[in-house]
Amino acid sequence: MVQRDRTVDLKQSTELHYYISSRVNEARSALASIRNHWSIENGQHLRLDISFGEDASKIHERTATRNVATLRRCCFNAHKLSDYYSKESMNRRIELAGLNRNYRTKLILEHSFLT
Repeated sequence: MVQRDRTVDLKQSTELHYYISSRVNEARSALASIRNHWSIENGQHLRLDISFGEDASKIHERTATRNVATLRRCCFNAHKLSDYYSKESMNRRIELAGLNRNYRTKLILEHSFLT
């Protein structure tokens, strides 16, 4: 069990989270594992979900979900590496790739595994 206390805009809240594990951990190593998991979740998945609506996807076939997830990550990384629209948000860059042929071509040629 992990108790999370947080304050947002002077409002305090407490949440209890329960984890099941086959490993016997001391509190410090269990907390390190949990933090590591959530750093990956927040660092990558959250950005992909915000940019590509990954959680709302209706794709459920196992191979298709892996293939689409791989393509999303490749697209996300290509946008991230590009300096073409460096001041724009990731959502705006994705939108602009659909509207701007030059930007889309540059992404594919310079930052893609497809070449």
